Amino acid sequence: MHKKEQRMERIAIVGISCQFPGADNPQAFWNLIRDNRVAVRDGAHGGRFGRAGGYIDSVEEFDANFFGISAREAQLMDPQQRLLLQNAWHAIEDAGIAPHTLRGSRTGVFVGAMSNDWAHIYLPDTDNLNSQTVTGNGLALLANRLSYQFDFKGPSLTLDSACSSSLVALHYAIHSLRAGECDYALVAGVNAIVTPTLQVFYQRAGLAAADGRCKPFSRDGDGIVRAEGVGVVLMCRADVASQPYAVVRACAVNHGGRANGLTAPSRFAQESVLAQSYALAGLAPAQIGYIECHGTGTQLGDHIELRALQSVHGAEARGNPCHIGSIKGLIGHTEAAAGMAGLIKVALMLRHGHVPASLHADAPHPVLTDESPVQLVARAYDLPVGEPIFMSLSAFGLGGTNAHVVLERTMPTATCERYPASNAELFLLSGHTPAALAAEAANLAAQLRAAGRVNLPALAARSHALRRFQPHREALVAGDCDALCAGLEALASESAPHDVSVEPNAPVVFLFTGDGSQYPGMGRALYARHAAFRQAADACDALFQPLLGQALLPVMFDANLAGLLGHARFAQAALFTFEYAMAQLWFSHGVKPQAVIGHGTGEFAAACLASVFTLAEAVSLVAKRAQLIDGIPVGGQMLAVNSDVQPFVPLLESRHQTLAVAAVNGHQNLVLSGSADAIAAACAQAEGFALRHRRLDVTHAFHSPLMAPVLADFQQHCRGIAFRRPRLRYASTLTGTMFDGVLNAEYWTRQTVEPIKFLAALQQLGMDVRQAVGIEVGPSAVLTALALRSGLPQKTLWLPSVQTGPEDTSSHLESLAALFRAGRRLQLDGLYGPVGEERLPPYAFARERIVHEGVRDTMRQHIATVSVPRPDMAAQEPVNGTRLTYRYLSAVLACSVEAIAAEARLSEDLGLDSITLVELIENLNSHLPPERALRFEDAIGISTVGDLCEHMDALAII
Repeated sequence: MHKKEQRMERIAIVGISCQFPGADNPQAFWNLIRDNRVAVRDGAHGGRFGRAGGYIDSVEEFDANFFGISAREAQLMDPQQRLLLQNAWHAIEDAGIAPHTLRGSRTGVFVGAMSNDWAHIYLPDTDNLNSQTVTGNGLALLANRLSYQFDFKGPSLTLDSACSSSLVALHYAIHSLRAGECDYALVAGVNAIVTPTLQVFYQRAGLAAADGRCKPFSRDGDGIVRAEGVGVVLMCRADVASQPYAVVRACAVNHGGRANGLTAPSRFAQESVLAQSYALAGLAPAQIGYIECHGTGTQLGDHIELRALQSVHGAEARGNPCHIGSIKGLIGHTEAAAGMAGLIKVALMLRHGHVPASLHADAPHPVLTDESPVQLVARAYDLPVGEPIFMSLSAFGLGGTNAHVVLERTMPTATCERYPASNAELFLLSGHTPAALAAEAANLAAQLRAAGRVNLPALAARSHALRRFQPHREALVAGDCDALCAGLEALASESAPHDVSVEPNAPVVFLFTGDGSQYPGMGRALYARHAAFRQAADACDALFQPLLGQALLPVMFDANLAGLLGHARFAQAALFTFEYAMAQLWFSHGVKPQAVIGHGTGEFAAACLASVFTLAEAVSLVAKRAQLIDGIPVGGQMLAVNSDVQPFVPLLESRHQTLAVAAVNGHQNLVLSGSADAIAAACAQAEGFALRHRRLDVTHAFHSPLMAPVLADFQQHCRGIAFRRPRLRYASTLTGTMFDGVLNAEYWTRQTVEPIKFLAALQQLGMDVRQAVGIEVGPSAVLTALALRSGLPQKTLWLPSVQTGPEDTSSHLESLAALFRAGRRLQLDGLYGPVGEERLPPYAFARERIVHEGVRDTMRQHIATVSVPRPDMAAQEPVNGTRLTYRYLSAVLACSVEAIAAEARLSEDLGLDSITLVELIENLNSHLPPERALRFEDAIGISTVGDLCEHMDALAII
């Protein structure tokens, strides 16, 4: 890629996670933004250390067991590390990616942070230092812990530029992605308030809002309110992104150099960083529809930021102002995480196509006149559909590092466009603990109930992508939202069964059903939905067509041709095709048998899967056998009876030429086969003994002496086949044994006429395989029902492939669900389309409060209110503006009054920065009535000490 193209390559935000005041996840955060709900608490109602602020309730909560971290190590970890670990997991999952699949990948980690309070209160306790002290503390470890825990091989950096840290981290993540240093980038900002130190600093510097409310761009704005939070996004190059929230068009970072002072915001630096990012994005300022501003609510910061915005956007506004806002009005100033809070807000606005009203639009900053090219959002509005939308955001650091990012809305793409026939979906759930699994179910049910309309295929695809890896598993099959919710709520209440009767690696046995199980349309829905089934059925059809004289699949699926299934050559070919295709479908899911057993015609599919002969040879055998059978006059019948053979022995002996035992399927399950009059006599015998019985839907009297006319020709045909020993354990229903020899021409000739010893073969298999998963590979659930009554050991899981007819796909899914519950490793990619926009609730961590007692004691010592010193006023002393100016300049600059010259410039010569200027104004105004207070906007225009003295003298005149 050309270097210029690389610099301009778009980067997509594909996953988001966050915890901010009043919002524990992105959906809750969006609800807070949409509803303009202030989440800041005052000191009397939940403010930590008795101070107002934006706090998250779960800052001390962590699922150490999930991440394989010991309780001791978790206690020593900075809460910021814990917050990052859990939210990084959620952000990756939100992108539709299972975190473990990124192990060893070139994924970079870029964390913005500035607070190191945990180390400050813990490290002084030298008596309790140990080997895990360093790994639990330090800013560098915030990023490094993530890279280590997730086994990421890309760059791993923690960046500190104060309040712009997380946007600067984003900037370098984008550069790393564009340079090819990483394929994914995890970008985060985090801030945890564990001591009141910085709050005390804000108060003493006059930067804290007096009423504990942050009011960005309001005429009443008077300062910062501290807040904590964490935001994490997963990013990748846009050309490989799936369903991104937004795309980063450009980003820029700069510093003001020696401008107004180290901590003073520089209007010109802010103008420059905006202009640079717009130029890199190839956009004019007028194309930016909304800017998420730094907007801290301080007099100086808001004033300078607004002037910079007006300068950049003024020339092209022309009555169409750019809207602005700041998330800090709702949650407070999250400091190092502030840029991430703004980024996630903008990404969610673009995703939802909605711009909420600004909180203080009814009382705007005086600079925001009607003619201003930037304005607060007076009324919420929806974004226009089908046209490009661009938004941007700023973050400015205390030390002068500025960052600005331009985002673009992405158009949603079609999701889960696939199978035309689907009456159900398979939903997977898993948890690290049973409680986590129940919470997963409850959270998803609540989300679905709230959402109303849901794209079930897309949701199922995401459940497969994310929820199949934890040890405690459940799965649900549902065709609509109500059914899914009901199943989830049952799981959450633990009223649903969780019984798993077999081990995850128990051997699999395929049972292939015989004649009588077929019906018109069998496999139609499976053929439409599953590529593996379809491809195998097509292969069989191509082989059968020249032998049958016409295509087989229309006979199977077209109701107008269903009558042809009354002929053996079509019925048996269709049965073989279904079973072979069904076996291939199971193979595609990673389910392969260690043993097979076939019933009647089903034994041809069993032998083919065991490599006794090739598919082409199997088709040849089935077609020839059926063709010969069709040459026998019709009229033969078969009868299933709930009995052993004893009541029918006399009849069998007297009619041995026309009646025979065709199958012994169970202790009380017999099939008789013979001529019509012989079967009529058998029915009468069954009725006489009050035995349940039913005639089977078959074309001929299979496995009876009536098959004798076909034997010679069929044996001759068999001699042309190169039979092989089975490569799987083979339960022969001809011999009733585990057969390991060559199934030769004689075997298949006898198999056509002799009885099926299904029970004996099944019992031998049970002795050979003590624990198993038995899957019936047939169009009806016949053999599994027989097996359940066979008296085999209970540790066998019997599963059907299809139960209820041609449109049934749910039985197959239910069987997959049972295997998933049993812990079996399945390959289910073929079930699902691409992971779409439907999101699952974040994984339900089993969080526990983790606080080191030594640290808790230290934190308690901070809770006592720290008084903020007020100026030492002499109540009777008349106000002297010049004297007060020198007095407080001396205090804030820590120098003698004599060292301050009247001609000295406040910023350039004395180093007065924004913080000391605010502190100076606060102290001076404490001696003046409110109506004559020194205004901030006047103070920043004063150049020298002498000028300030003159201004104060004028204000002091009463």
